[in-house]
Amino acid sequence: SSMSNEMFNLVKNLVGAGAFAIPSGFASLAGGSMSKSVMIPAAAIILIMATIFVYYFILVGRLCRMTRAASYKEAFDTSAGRASAVWRRLTFLVPLSVILMAGLGNLAYSMILADTTRSLLARVGYEVSRTSSLMYITIFVLLPLCLVKKLSVLAPFSALGTGGIVFTLAVMALRCFDGTYDSQRDGRFLDVSVIVFATAVPFTFFCHYNAPRYYIELRQNTIPRFSHVANVSFGISALVYFAIGAFGYYTFGDNTNGFILNNYSTKDELATLCRFAIAIALIFTYPLPFIGTRDA
Repeated sequence: SSMSNEMFNLVKNLVGAGAFAIPSGFASLAGGSMSKSVMIPAAAIILIMATIFVYYFILVGRLCRMTRAASYKEAFDTSAGRASAVWRRLTFLVPLSVILMAGLGNLAYSMILADTTRSLLARVGYEVSRTSSLMYITIFVLLPLCLVKKLSVLAPFSALGTGGIVFTLAVMALRCFDGTYDSQRDGRFLDVSVIVFATAVPFTFFCHYNAPRYYIELRQNTIPRFSHVANVSFGISALVYFAIGAFGYYTFGDNTNGFILNNYSTKDELATLCRFAIAIALIFTYPLPFIGTRDA
């Protein structure tokens, strides 16, 4: 696939539901002070983690080029050597780690989609149970998307999903500056330590289970081209994370919820559109970790 298609897919693979938990991390860094100085450590943590994880992502691509491998397990087997009895006993850990990371991501998306679609259907007058909501969206929407064989096929859907994220970010910026919400209003308070924030941010940069596939499917897949795709995609994702964190935190302050969209009123029409946009974004993100699970 082209570099632009790879970037769309990779950004969408990175920017998922976890991005909307970042504002609560900003609140924990501020320690209840509503200080602008929180931007400095928050930006530093996000930048450091992005730099570390893009390096590891590129490293996986380099390893695939050196070993001519097309998957994590194949790269591990080739680089570690099949002759060692110790390595043969440990090879199951590689696909297991991929299944856990990517599979748990799919589980999280399913949980969010079940709640989101149920509330959206209720908004238009259709009352369904959480289980029914999840069943319908899994069978009629997620399953067809998960049957695709190549990431390049998902590029148009990733672009649409990214558009949903951008729209939500724009609405968050509008609500941050228009005074609709009071940052000191009583609400649900999430007390999270700085260390928890610093250890949570890396999970927003995990998509390395798909790195071999991104490398293999890239047209003219040289390491410089692959590195450019990775650097641009991780850079855009880091900027989106910081913007979501800043706008969400300055809108709600210490009352920032663990999932920022829960802070916005159900009577806020723009916020309702955002919930719909995020549901669309998650639907089109879902196949990306699923492909990682399937490949493992």
